[in-house]
Amino acid sequence: ANLAQILKRCPAGKAYGIDLSPESVNFAKKKNKKHLNTRCFIEQGNADALPYKNQMFDAVSAFETIYFWEDLHRSFLEVSRVLKEGGFFLVCCEISDPSNDTWTSRIRGMVVYPADELKEVLARTGFTDITIHRGKKEELCIVAQKQTDKK
Repeated sequence: ANLAQILKRCPAGKAYGIDLSPESVNFAKKKNKKHLNTRCFIEQGNADALPYKNQMFDAVSAFETIYFWEDLHRSFLEVSRVLKEGGFFLVCCEISDPSNDTWTSRIRGMVVYPADELKEVLARTGFTDITIHRGKKEELCIVAQKQTDKK
């Protein structure tokens, strides 16, 4: 659904999607069938080793997914690698309170990160201008910019 919105809002752009879950990949391919392999490219993969070229993207988003990233530091470094200088990284989570085990007790391997921890890891991996936006209940969106080389 997020890829479809990106394609709709950026009619001249391309959208790339990657997910660890084969079910999510199949759903995304069906949902975006009209633009698949022309403007929309979807594959199964892991955030720890993104299958994209260095500095390929203006923006990267992570919607409801960092809960399953095995190594946040390594994954954020990968996001930085594929972002162009000055590019933006958007992280959105419905759940941001680690003490709320409503979901983590039911979904094996799910980890909820507090906003401060995410901000700290982003800063350590070369992101700047990190802003935290809170929504209803535990909703959280973080926008961070890839540091630019100041020569």
